[in-house]
Amino acid sequence: MIGQIRTYTINKGMMQDWIKLYKSELYPRNIELGIDVPVVSINDEDTQFIWIRMFKDQEDLKSQEEILYGSDWWKNNVENVRSHIAHRNIQIIKAVTDMPSTNISGHSVAHLRTYTINKGMLSDWLNLFQTELYGRVKQTKMGMPVLSVNDEDTKFIWVRTYKDEDDLKTKEEAFYGSDYWVTNVNQIRGHLADRNIQNICLIDPK
Repeated sequence: MIGQIRTYTINKGMMQDWIKLYKSELYPRNIELGIDVPVVSINDEDTQFIWIRMFKDQEDLKSQEEILYGSDWWKNNVENVRSHIAHRNIQIIKAVTDMPSTNISGHSVAHLRTYTINKGMLSDWLNLFQTELYGRVKQTKMGMPVLSVNDEDTKFIWVRTYKDEDDLKTKEEAFYGSDYWVTNVNQIRGHLADRNIQNICLIDPK
């Protein structure tokens, strides 16, 4: 599977109008086409709308986008849709298919975590994540709706979700305070050249 992390900087004062438009129009039309939308969110500052779309493969992405953006609805509404958006960034990702996503029902906050992997270490990192970190994160009941690498195979990008801020604090304290983490943190971080962790608030689009 491949996907898109779509980050829209919303014009000042228009976020609530944008969310209403997205829920009533854009989200249903994506779902009707069979496009999977595992994450819909806004950033902490309420300035960016971040959502993730997943497709079977590149051909599916191309086909679905041609249908959506070639539709009469899009042609009639494109100006209204884009009038809310100051800037768009679309990042292509590839799903790590041997690690299935986990349920995020009832979760309201999340981290969009981007790890730049040291050159030549991506395979080792994916093996470590699959055999060690994935299971341990799953045991804590943190959600993992997206596990992916970027198109250039230089970054590991995943979303980790929590019920609320208290749940986030409790679970991270337990995870990072565990004997496993204390023993293995240097090995884990030895794979990473850089980490970026963005706080996001999840939106139920239904």
